[in-house]
Amino acid sequence: MRNRTTAAVVLIGLGLAAMTPAQIQKSGRAYTFRIKFVNGSKIKYKVSVGNKAPGANGGLEVLYPVIQTVVGVKSKVGDLVVKSGPMTFNGRPVGSETTYRMSIDDHGKLVGGQIASNSGITAFPEKPLKPGDTWKASVPLTISGLTSGASMVTTQYKFIRMTTYQGKSVAELQLTFKAGGTTYVDGKGTAFVLAKDGIILHSTMRMSVALSSGMQPMAMNVEVARS
Repeated sequence: MRNRTTAAVVLIGLGLAAMTPAQIQKSGRAYTFRIKFVNGSKIKYKVSVGNKAPGANGGLEVLYPVIQTVVGVKSKVGDLVVKSGPMTFNGRPVGSETTYRMSIDDHGKLVGGQIASNSGITAFPEKPLKPGDTWKASVPLTISGLTSGASMVTTQYKFIRMTTYQGKSVAELQLTFKAGGTTYVDGKGTAFVLAKDGIILHSTMRMSVALSSGMQPMAMNVEVARS
């Protein structure tokens, strides 16, 4: 049971994946969302997944780090190495570190390598966005190196507004997740993207996940914070 639960937790890392580094620039009454890669830069996240009630015993609590490093930039295409894990499962170490390498253009599109579902990479629209505008992107589900059938998670993004969070200028995005195929994912969340460098500053999500049609969906709270 722990193996299946752990796999679900890795899958939930795609909550981070729905949230891509982007450069946000004013364009008239709207904003452009682009990725700006800087060679040698690192993005470090702390991911928390669980269903424990505050102060309660029992339940699930998983913590793991994600480090995304830009190892090269050419013609607005970033060469990225993403390392995830190892995890702690209710305070005990479990699993090992996983590493992916991929090339991403400045629109967030994969142009080489293998997408890491918990890396935060997705595609932004080419047109500028006004508050209230929405767009969609899909990403394959990868769980501990295993592909979950033909399952894809589709995320609908809604640009809410430019605001401040933790004293910093950010773009607030509303996220809605859906997955088809052998894996069930349903959830909603909020992400704050730092306007200065386009890196995700913080996000929270509430998700329901089942790895197969025979499993009871598990409700999970997910928090992703830049460290």
